[in-house]
This record gives sequence, C-alpha cells and structure tokens, in this order.
Amino acid sequence: MNLIAELQAARKRLGLKQQELAERAGLSRMTVQRIESGAIDPRLSTLAEMARVLGLELVAVAAAQPAQPDQAAQPDPAETPAASPVAAGDQA
Repeated sequence: MNLIAELQAARKRLGLKQQELAERAGLSRMTVQRIESGAIDPRLSTLAEMARVLGLELVAVAAAQPAQPDQAAQPDPAETPAASPVAAGDQA
C-alpha cells in the first residue's frame, strides 16, 4: 500500500469525510479528493499535515537510486587504464 492509500485508509478508519480532513488540515475538500485520486502530486508538507490530523507520523527516508542496468555494465572511463594504440606494422 502506498502513502496516499495509507492516509485514505486512516481517514476512513477514523470515520472522517474528505471535507472534515480538509478543514482540520487547512486544505480544500477538492485538494483532498485530488490527492486521494492521484490527480495531483502533493507537497511533502501537505502529506505531513494530513498525517498529523489523522494521528500518524510521516517519516521520510532518503535512499540512493539503484544503478540502471546499462549504467552498471559500463566501467567508469576515469578508472580504466588508457589503451595504447598498436600500429599495424607493430604486431608480432
């Protein structure tokens, strides 16, 4: 379950309507409806205020993004030794 779904489930468990949550969080009912439907990408501060009103604590954790498969396969040019060109007549 994602964060917004958790907030919506908490609102319903508490028996709050979107309007009631909106009033307590200082938002419009339309904003709450659009957040819950996924129509907008809310600010972290908005989600934190909704969580506070619902008796939840919002904890944000920063994590490094995993390397993309094509990036992981390519060595860093700065870390690989430079190959010396071999002239056609220099081959043994």
